[in-house]
Amino acid sequence: MKNLGLKVLSLSIAVMLYLFVHSQTNATVIALVVPVELKNMPAEKMVLLPALRQAQVSIKGPSFLVREVAISSPAFHVKLPTDVGQRYEVSLTDDQLPLPPSVEVLSIQPSSMELIFDTVITRDLPVEVPRIGRLNDSVRLVDVTVRPETVAVRGPETELKGVDSIRSQPIDMRTIETSTDFTVSLRTIGQYSKATTDIVTVSVAVASVSLEKKFSAIPVEVRVVNGYSYEVIPSIVDVEVTGPHKIIENLAASAVTPFVKVEGILESNDLAVRVDLPEGVTLVQTNPPNVRLLLKQVGQTPAAQKEK
Repeated sequence: MKNLGLKVLSLSIAVMLYLFVHSQTNATVIALVVPVELKNMPAEKMVLLPALRQAQVSIKGPSFLVREVAISSPAFHVKLPTDVGQRYEVSLTDDQLPLPPSVEVLSIQPSSMELIFDTVITRDLPVEVPRIGRLNDSVRLVDVTVRPETVAVRGPETELKGVDSIRSQPIDMRTIETSTDFTVSLRTIGQYSKATTDIVTVSVAVASVSLEKKFSAIPVEVRVVNGYSYEVIPSIVDVEVTGPHKIIENLAASAVTPFVKVEGILESNDLAVRVDLPEGVTLVQTNPPNVRLLLKQVGQTPAAQKEK
């Protein structure tokens, strides 16, 4: 027989290798924490307890196989019955673990666990936005709107029972001076319930608060473009203005200028008082509303000059 010696040698090496791999001296024992995966879970059910479903498994086998098992992270595959109730006890056995034939399960702790289920429901809950502080005196609240106004929340019936709203993170009203949009996250209702969105948009609409202010005894300017000089009687007036709170509270008398303007021939000695004001400020009234002008410098009138 050709190459008989070589074939015998090869067979001997294979037998020796097999004996080495399966010998007690080459065996390794390790403990793994193995998760429990549930199959055939009813859509209307949810597992409440235990929240962490896993067991400690001790296995023994050839070193290289045990190492491969540890790297592959095996899991118990438990199939649930279609009519599972609120409680179900699961037995954990080695045949539920995908292990090589040469790897032996020495122990499983715990060997069983009780599962507690609840019915899954979905509820549309209005969003509630808490507020910190209040608006400053310069603005007033017009409206607060939330988009979306309601959020669908899915979770176990026992957790959502009695829940009337879902709250967002609070908004700080003290920092708002103009109408502003905020993007805020929603708070979780419980350990198992989950909303269809994690954030909402909160729009806070505000309007400026108007404030009135009165200045007393402000000199009246006479703005003349006809070449004559006039005396104004009375020479001072009271001025009342209104505007946004923030502007009015800082408004100084120096920024308020009452005046009368004379252009061409003065047809009447009584003129209405006008007022120069900063932007955003509106005149309420002057007291008196009119003043009288008296000619201080006598000379030819513009009409006489024109006749020449």
